[in-house]
Amino acid sequence: MGERCKIAVFDLDGTLIKGSSFNRFIWFLTKKLFKSGNYLFVIIVVYNFILQVLRLKLRGSVKFRIMLIADNYLSSDDYFVFANQIVSRMNSDLIKKIRDFQSTNILTVLLSASPEQYVSQISSILNFDYDAGTTVTNSIENYQETRGERKVQIINNLIPEYSKIEYIFTDHHDDFKLIESNNDATIYLINPSKKLKALCDMYGIDYKLNTQHD
Repeated sequence: MGERCKIAVFDLDGTLIKGSSFNRFIWFLTKKLFKSGNYLFVIIVVYNFILQVLRLKLRGSVKFRIMLIADNYLSSDDYFVFANQIVSRMNSDLIKKIRDFQSTNILTVLLSASPEQYVSQISSILNFDYDAGTTVTNSIENYQETRGERKVQIINNLIPEYSKIEYIFTDHHDDFKLIESNNDATIYLINPSKKLKALCDMYGIDYKLNTQHD
């Protein structure tokens, strides 16, 4: 049996940053497309985003279509530039937490439903030990966002066999499955959704509440 590793898991949107990184990414992509004269794709991206906002199209379907366009027009360097923009907006207290964990050999994991293309870049910038975002697939039928039960499955395959999740940082009720599966961990709710807080209270989950954000 190997040495038992301690793990700290961080969500991205609403936790490390305020709001949605993907909404910011849409703006970043739209500006790039506009400057390069790809006006038709600007219209397609904006149109899909509006359909998502109006709940006329599923979030995953919109993300899939927008990322197909992004991967055709953005380079790895572009994703790196965007990742740095996101890191610059992050909660400074949580950045300090990440550094503290890393200095005491607690492994850090970044899990997000946001696209892997820039989640992996953010992870690299901040020296996370493991990361997983929503990955590209060859068809919409196979496309699954990294959220809910899927996030639990992914992290169980991602982290070392003899490790234990000791800390979870999240804001969203999509992560309740992760919390429920590791209810002996120290749970930090960062500006949590009402539903997440209600679920934790209902099931007697102990948590630390943080309602401050940069």
